Amino acid sequence: MKENRKTPRVGPLVIKAQVDIDGKTREAFLTNLSRSGGFLAMDDPPRGGTLDVWALLPWRLGELRCHARVVWHHQLETPDDANAGIAGVGIKFIELEQGSAELLDRYLVRFAAFAAQIE
Repeated sequence: MKENRKTPRVGPLVIKAQVDIDGKTREAFLTNLSRSGGFLAMDDPPRGGTLDVWALLPWRLGELRCHARVVWHHQLETPDDANAGIAGVGIKFIELEQGSAELLDRYLVRFAAFAAQIE
C-alpha cells in the first residue's frame, strides 16, 4: 500500500526522547521519523495539543529539539494486549529549533544509507 506522505519516513528505529507536555517531562521513544514529524511511543499518550520534544540523535549528530502538534494518538485498551500495537502519538513538527533541521536532514540521509546496506 502506497503512503500519501509529503516526506518519507524512516524506521523502524528507537531513539529515546524527552517530551514536555504542559510543563511535565515524560519519557518517550521515536520509532519512526521524517522531515515533517514522527511517532512517539509513550505510555498514556495525550489525545491532542502541542508538546516539546528533545532527542539525542545517533552517530553523535547532536540534539534534535522541536515544538510539535499531536495529529493522532493510539491508546491501548489494556496494558497486556500484545495485538493492540504501540501506545503513542503521531506528531507534526511546528518548529525545529535552530540547527535541528540540518541535524534531522543529516540523520535521515545517514539512516537511509545504513538501511540500504542491510536490505
